[in-house]
Amino acid sequence: MEIYTSGGLKIKLQADRVERVLKPVRYLINIEDAFYDIQLWANFPGAMLSISAIITALITQSWLSTLIVAVLSFVLVDLYQQFFYSRFLKGLFPQFLGAWFLTLPASLVVAYLLYQQGAITTGITQLVIVLMDITGIADFILALSSPIRWTVRSLFGQTKEGAVESAFIKILNHKARKVGVALDWTSYNRRETDTPFFFE
Repeated sequence: MEIYTSGGLKIKLQADRVERVLKPVRYLINIEDAFYDIQLWANFPGAMLSISAIITALITQSWLSTLIVAVLSFVLVDLYQQFFYSRFLKGLFPQFLGAWFLTLPASLVVAYLLYQQGAITTGITQLVIVLMDITGIADFILALSSPIRWTVRSLFGQTKEGAVESAFIKILNHKARKVGVALDWTSYNRRETDTPFFFE
């Protein structure tokens, strides 16, 4: 059975096998904290979508520039996630600056300011983008950008492992190291001859 976070994020790892790997730290780390961290990390592209839309709308007062920059930010961050995981960026953007309780009020203020300056369309555009991020509708961009994502991954030899799964493993490894334990991910597939592609 695959793993799902409380937010509905799918982690394509077998729950029983992950439990086997985590056996040495079962009572030493909180797995719910790891689920929370990976859910935040998965929200990174959406956070940048909102932040870039708000800033671009305020600076350019152009609805087209706002849309283009916001979508590009989303796609570029998604590509970054295919290869890297950063606890610093996770905390700075999706957990703080890109959180809905900051982006929504900021977007409403910007919409009002742009309304006063006659850039009503731009104000509405950035507000709609922020609302799409908050409601999860903006995730459709992931589907539209999938050809770009898989092309880039292929160019760098990353054709099998998933970005969410790789990040989740790094999160678990970090939490285990904090309690002085190095997780043995080879036990994930100990009945098979090859080590899983996403474990070093």
